[in-house]
Amino acid sequence: MADPLRVLLIAEACNPTWTSVPLVGFNLARALAARPDLRVTLVTHVRNREGMATSDIGKFADVHFIDNEWIARPIYLLAQMLRGGNQLGWTIDTAMAWPSYVIFEHMVRKRFGRRLQRGEFDLIHRITPLSPTAVSPLASKTDVPMIAGPLNGGLPWPKEYPELVRKEREWLVPFRKLYRLLPYHRSTYRHLAAVIAASRSTAAEIPRQFHGLRFLHPENGVDPVRFPIAEQWAEPSGRFRFVTVGRLVPYKGLSLTLEAIRRSARLRECELIVIGDGPDRQRHEQFVAEHGLQNCVSIRGQLPQAELAAEMRRSQAFVFPSLREFGGGVILEAMACALRPESSCRCGRARSWWNHYGSRWRAWPRTRCDAKRWARLRQTRFDVSTRGMRKPSELCGCISRSCRTKRSASVSLARFLADTTTDKPGRWNRGHPRLSDVGQASRPVCRTTGREACPT
Repeated sequence: MADPLRVLLIAEACNPTWTSVPLVGFNLARALAARPDLRVTLVTHVRNREGMATSDIGKFADVHFIDNEWIARPIYLLAQMLRGGNQLGWTIDTAMAWPSYVIFEHMVRKRFGRRLQRGEFDLIHRITPLSPTAVSPLASKTDVPMIAGPLNGGLPWPKEYPELVRKEREWLVPFRKLYRLLPYHRSTYRHLAAVIAASRSTAAEIPRQFHGLRFLHPENGVDPVRFPIAEQWAEPSGRFRFVTVGRLVPYKGLSLTLEAIRRSARLRECELIVIGDGPDRQRHEQFVAEHGLQNCVSIRGQLPQAELAAEMRRSQAFVFPSLREFGGGVILEAMACALRPESSCRCGRARSWWNHYGSRWRAWPRTRCDAKRWARLRQTRFDVSTRGMRKPSELCGCISRSCRTKRSASVSLARFLADTTTDKPGRWNRGHPRLSDVGQASRPVCRTTGREACPT
């Protein structure tokens, strides 16, 4: 066996006990560290020490912690004050994190500079930050080839919903492109050997100064330990059960789902489980109480990954009404649990997954009037698709037969993974997009009529 590749893995955000970017960073680092053909040295922030202690990554990688809390903590507290918490204003958070991350990489160079000069590493791979706006001072100060990615970001806000920017406190959105003038931005991309982009909107953010290798690949995946691949769709033991997962913030669109349930007696016979927390939770709970939806809507708050997987496996359908989403990794987790997503989302990466791998796609509402019609459409969705049925148990049988007729979500997931490893049409990817095509926008098609779907 050839000598393993010696990799210096940089993941400033890397924590198995958190969600979002830290969890993505950990999952990628853990997967790379477990490869027998790699010898990984992982560098992360000291704030992740407690979370990393709960995992076994130390058995596979040499883990180092960088402590720049003397600047990171004051900046984090200032950013929280400007954002009004830690759930909104992510553009402000990314901008405010610039100084502390630059110092973080300078400290990485100070600790590993001599080892890099001695040729103890064959490759540097920066996993997090995920944002394409994040710079890397280290890239121009070493002769070791450096990769950044998977990067994700740059998806524009929907112009049809201008109030979302205000509600999300994204005051810096009009000035976002000024990041190109920041120090180290041009030198970062001038010296990177390769960039991994998670979506085409992110790939468009890569500046012209970059002349290295380009890869298009999503950053999301499924951890089979936390989310075991389900063998079949779960038959309901009582009422038909929907589940939705995400932060309770305006652009996640939970209000659309609640409004559809309020208007439909058919949907009120079912059950909706809401998993997540955020600044809009009180407003959603008030809406549920005012309209007497307590018997069919349950807001559970933030749950550990193991409990989240259990809730998904007990459900029959996954609702994802987000109006703007970069990757939607929770979609893959839902598919692993044999759930078929119901979505209204305008997405980067996730859109192509749903179009091709067994989801029920609803076209994204393009105007405020369309949004109202879309809510009415969701209200009558089951009445139309189950005409002649009298009770939810019959509805469950219909969906169960549909799943058995087409394929289970776990097989769809396997097909997706097969597509990303080959460009040649074969048994598993015949008629489905290659890796180079994944992420390309396509018009949704109604499965009943064969025509393009329309929210009206």
